[in-house]
Amino acid sequence: MNEQKKKIIYFSLIAMTVLLFGLVVYWQLSSGKKTAPAPVPVSEPDRKMTASDAYGLALVKAREWDPAAVLSKINSAPDKTSAQGRADSWELLYTSENKKGLAYIVTIADKNVADGAEIPFFGAGGELPQNLLSSEEAIAKVRQIGGYENEPILSVEMIYDEGAKLWFWGVKTARGTVSVKATK
Repeated sequence: MNEQKKKIIYFSLIAMTVLLFGLVVYWQLSSGKKTAPAPVPVSEPDRKMTASDAYGLALVKAREWDPAAVLSKINSAPDKTSAQGRADSWELLYTSENKKGLAYIVTIADKNVADGAEIPFFGAGGELPQNLLSSEEAIAKVRQIGGYENEPILSVEMIYDEGAKLWFWGVKTARGTVSVKATK
């Protein structure tokens, strides 16, 4: 055989191998079989509201009730709170020195102010400190406690302790609520 015919046979064999390989891959892909492992789905970032987001929305409504309104309590919707302490629904309670025995409750639903109402309440609120822990940071502290590392988060709440003049996070889990000082 001459050199020319050898080259033609060699290139023909390579071309047929590539074609055959391509057909096998095509057949596997079209029949639902994959030659490569399925990609791991990338979780979408948590698009729910933070407590801070809810506070900003509700404060406007509370200051319509009384310009001196201060937060007394904030809590996320039970069983609709993400592992990062975010939720689409929140309830916030505001008090004012000008309205003794009353408070104003603001409900955030689906990222909008849904309702505001004056209610009887004997308690106090306070200004939020500059070094406030986020709900995510409070959850991280709870996760450091033995037995709570993988515990599902049901909801979070932050409450003002009038006697101590401090804020505390309550991280609610199926095992119970863990209290965490809300400042860094």
